[in-house]
Amino acid sequence: MKLFDFYQEKMNIQVTKDEWGNLYIEGNRNDLEDLAGICGASSLMDVVDYYFITREEYERINQFEIRIDESIDMEYWFGREPFYRLRGKPVTEKQAFDIIRRTDWLFGFFSDIFDHKDYIRSIYFHNYWIPSPDIDIFASCGGWIHRDGLIGCSAYIYKNPRVECIIEDWVRNLVAFPYLDLIIAITSEWEWGRQTKKMIEKLKMQQLKEEIIESKDFDQAFYDSVCLGIWIHDKTVEVLRSEDTLTVYKKYASLYGKYMIRQIKKEKAMPLDLPYLKRCIQAYGLDPDRVLKEIRKN
Repeated sequence: MKLFDFYQEKMNIQVTKDEWGNLYIEGNRNDLEDLAGICGASSLMDVVDYYFITREEYERINQFEIRIDESIDMEYWFGREPFYRLRGKPVTEKQAFDIIRRTDWLFGFFSDIFDHKDYIRSIYFHNYWIPSPDIDIFASCGGWIHRDGLIGCSAYIYKNPRVECIIEDWVRNLVAFPYLDLIIAITSEWEWGRQTKKMIEKLKMQQLKEEIIESKDFDQAFYDSVCLGIWIHDKTVEVLRSEDTLTVYKKYASLYGKYMIRQIKKEKAMPLDLPYLKRCIQAYGLDPDRVLKEIRKN
């Protein structure tokens, strides 16, 4: 189903088109604001008793699709902190820079950036590569996009996520970055920390925790726990049942997963630095020194 049509049906909004193809939308104000945030509808305007969106914006949004396996329960809530693996086709360094500067969690602390139309807010799948110059919580960095364009990570989703909210995260990312091509395989009730500790003890290996999680010894335990997947490809967000998820995941892991251990070691030695952070801020048309001064005050 086309993206706008999917949310039109889901939110039960009424849409009227004029002779030029522009849309006049009536519905709950909160639903319309959600629609603007999810779909990136920058021309969505509140006009007295309806909302207006241009034909060009509507056509841009509706180039994307959502496909959901009929067996998937959109209201399903995962167990606490479900573990996932994400693998994807690498992008260029220029594209990686654009993704990092538009999604990195650090920028949520900058009001000028957080409210900017370019900034993509994520509920569950954060990038946090850029260390703050003054805030120690960024001592541990990570994310699904890497500085050199590699796409991939193994992590857990915060708290008890709902399928519908996970989909919204990736609709936002795909609309902003239509070249994305990746798969996220998500487990159900698997507690990452507890299982990781057991596996490390079993293997009796003195390695980085990330290396254990990426190892083949961990694969079967992971496969047995996968319950669904989010496949981003060809301008489509596709929600898959567990069997189809594993088929796609194994293909992507074979094509793109071999770089993960190398990247982990490299990035632990080469964290993103202050000049990179300033470049990100400048890309918003802002003065990096002024913005950094703001966070120091707060």
